[in-house]
Amino acid sequence: MRSEPQRVPDDDRPERIWRSIASSFAAPAGLSLLLSDPPGESDMPAWRDALARRVGSLFPTGAAGHLEDWNAGSLWTHSVATACAATRLAEQLDIGAGDAFAAGLLHDVGRAALVSAAPRSYVRLVRRSESSPVPWPLLEEAWMGVDHATIGRRLADEWRLAPWLSDCIWLHHHPADLVPVADDLRRRIELLQLADALAWRSGFGWCGRSEGWAEIDPLASRLGLTDDDVRAAGESIAADVSCLLSGENAPDRAEDATARRAHRAARWLRGSASLIERAGREHSTSAGCRRAAETLRQALDLNAALVFVVEDGEAVVGVSVGGGGHRSASARLTVEPALAGVLSDLATQTRDGPVIAPLPAACAALHEPYAVLLGRGPAWLLPLVADPRTPGAAVFVAPRARAAELIEDGEALAALRDVCASALATACRHSAGRRRSDGLASALLRVSQSIDDAVADRASSAVAEMASGAAHELNSPLAIIDGRAQQLLASEPEEATRGALEAIRANVARCTQIVSELQAFAEPPPPRLEAVDLAALLRETAAEWTAAGRVTAGQLRLELSDGLPLAWVDRGYLRESLELLLANALQATDPGSRLLTIKAARHPTDDHSGWVVISMADNGRGMTPEVRERAFDPFFSYRPAGRGRGLGLSRVRRMVTGCGGFVRLESAPDRGTTVTLGLPGAPSQHNPGSSAPRL
Repeated sequence: MRSEPQRVPDDDRPERIWRSIASSFAAPAGLSLLLSDPPGESDMPAWRDALARRVGSLFPTGAAGHLEDWNAGSLWTHSVATACAATRLAEQLDIGAGDAFAAGLLHDVGRAALVSAAPRSYVRLVRRSESSPVPWPLLEEAWMGVDHATIGRRLADEWRLAPWLSDCIWLHHHPADLVPVADDLRRRIELLQLADALAWRSGFGWCGRSEGWAEIDPLASRLGLTDDDVRAAGESIAADVSCLLSGENAPDRAEDATARRAHRAARWLRGSASLIERAGREHSTSAGCRRAAETLRQALDLNAALVFVVEDGEAVVGVSVGGGGHRSASARLTVEPALAGVLSDLATQTRDGPVIAPLPAACAALHEPYAVLLGRGPAWLLPLVADPRTPGAAVFVAPRARAAELIEDGEALAALRDVCASALATACRHSAGRRRSDGLASALLRVSQSIDDAVADRASSAVAEMASGAAHELNSPLAIIDGRAQQLLASEPEEATRGALEAIRANVARCTQIVSELQAFAEPPPPRLEAVDLAALLRETAAEWTAAGRVTAGQLRLELSDGLPLAWVDRGYLRESLELLLANALQATDPGSRLLTIKAARHPTDDHSGWVVISMADNGRGMTPEVRERAFDPFFSYRPAGRGRGLGLSRVRRMVTGCGGFVRLESAPDRGTTVTLGLPGAPSQHNPGSSAPRL
């Protein structure tokens, strides 16, 4: 009977191990690009060498591989042997040799990750396995909380490797004939299992225990391989492993270097074609920078790349980072005015000399915020200047030897540079065109609003003229009626008659008040503009309303931004406007649930930075679209007859616009009403000649 090792239960251990791995076990630069770009037969040796260098960096080797009395470096030897055996076997089947080699190299990447995350625990597990009959994956799961195949699959998914490769890593310890997968994937898994078993039988490296189901003959039979095929693959392992580990993948290194340069040039050409195809779809400068950064990172096989362009005195930055899942970001940074000239000069120099140059001091401010993402090492700059009005560049970090390779491939890199520069210039033009379109749309909206305001003002003025005339005509008759009533009262002894005369005088007084209001609306006195502290005025108004019991402290909320500028208004007009708006809000809200919010802040637009915006919002019944459309019309009221004369909002508008400001209203049924006042700042804080902004 199999016995599992005893461990203290720890339900969180698997996730803690994964978090440790995910934070420190990043995909080597260029891994996904190599795996997504299968080579031709002539390029295969150089491709295998490049892939082995990248995958090998994940495994413990050399002095770092000696953990107590166990050589963890043997994990890498076994992976290389499995990859070599898989390549030989694939040559006899309809499976790509490159795919087989990649699966062999990466099938035990989960073991390397577990060793990296918990080396001492893994060494104790290795010792315990020598006396345990439990299959290795179950032993890992019982001891570590998770097995290396599961960790390998999670890494493959995190690194966005091909789904078939992720499944091979995950299922290479499972009997393929019992796993419900597609036939093509089953053959890949069986090929990997056969290569794994051949490497283990040949004594290359360490891979844990050999499970009984991973027998060579049944696997070979299901794949359709003969005994001679299997024997030949096994006999070739030693030479292939020696060749790969020594780096001698081809007899003529010069030919390999030429092939690698041709491969790089082809990759750059594909990157250029992709960028050209997408350039017309990038409608913002930031998106263009991100796309160019991603293209350069992939094409130049970099950990990260930064691309920026100088636009309107700022640098628009795009960053692309590889590793455990590609990431990209963008930002706008303030730059020195001289930067554009530096880039233009460098663009001229690199056209006649080396394509890249060491990062100049003028770009240090751009490099510094992204230094951690770009990595350590010498920083280089690739000028991207197709339009002198929007100069740009790419920034990346690479060893000097790598920079020398890029300079050596100058002609091909120059072509990629020109494509990126052209794509950036196109994105800048699209962005500028969109800004102009947005500006035009905004201007049209402001013109439309101005027309509406002018129509409303003209209608209001016409009504005011009519009201003024009516007021003058009514004043004389009212005065006569009141005088006659006074005379009759002086000589009338009957109480009933005196009561009727008193009622006449009271109604005459009410009519006189209405006439006075009409005159005040029609012919308001000129505003007496002064600098007004809005924060103080709003707090004073709120305190008075609360003290008078008209609202409670919980029903009236003030939200005032810090550093409000002084407003240039008539204090009396503004105070009366606030009183009218509060009165309207009280009538529109239920006392049991009433909430009135008054906010004050600077106007958000830069061209009216001295202006102040006050908004008063209630949670009342709101207005229908029809009522909202007529809310500012004089004498219009949606309340029952006798509850108001419909001059409140009209008077607010006349008083605020008389001070050079504006009034806006937003309302919807059952969603309350918000009235916004825009007020100019005091003359020392803004340009007195500026016009009222439109929200």
